[in-house]
Amino acid sequence: MSILSKDFRDKLSNFIGNIEKKSGVEVVVAIAPKSGNYIFIPLIVSLVFISLGISFTVFSDEEFDDEWLVFIPLIFGAIGFLISSIPILHSILTPKNIKIRNTEIYARASFQKGNIYETVSRQGILIYISIFENEIVFLEDKVVLKRIPFDELSKMKSNFKTVFKSFPDGKSSERLNFALESMIPICEKFIPIEANDVNEIPDDLEIIL
Repeated sequence: MSILSKDFRDKLSNFIGNIEKKSGVEVVVAIAPKSGNYIFIPLIVSLVFISLGISFTVFSDEEFDDEWLVFIPLIFGAIGFLISSIPILHSILTPKNIKIRNTEIYARASFQKGNIYETVSRQGILIYISIFENEIVFLEDKVVLKRIPFDELSKMKSNFKTVFKSFPDGKSSERLNFALESMIPICEKFIPIEANDVNEIPDDLEIIL
């Protein structure tokens, strides 16, 4: 099941509801198809293909009419652009450090714009999932950071780091479910639910940056 599908979103709400029923944390999941614009990758690949096209016309044993000396490099460039724009190839060709940086920037912007830091209890948690980058950023408000021991918090975050594999295997949603379930005993132990607890922010956040 795709993480972007409606069926998964419905199941996601149930998982989040279970966490919030048993603890005082406010969990928000934001799923983004992409965090940033990586058009420079197809453009660079297109320039490389144009160079190959020029080399082909120059070093080929066959003679070309003048107009083909222009069209062939352009055709090569268009092919390179289209091939490198295929989502999975586009993601593979984009440097990992750039994808990590952009996901972190968008996650922190979502944390601010979604007002997750404005809950009365300051116990908000944002789980920002970026599909194109295959990255998840886990951000917590100051009370969560204060009440949950560093080792336990690190354990929760490490479960989310395993959601995406280098190559898709169709089980990302299952690993995400496991990571969410693993939060319950930790949050329940260190941030127990209090009387008159109110859900202040939506569980499935739609943020336009």
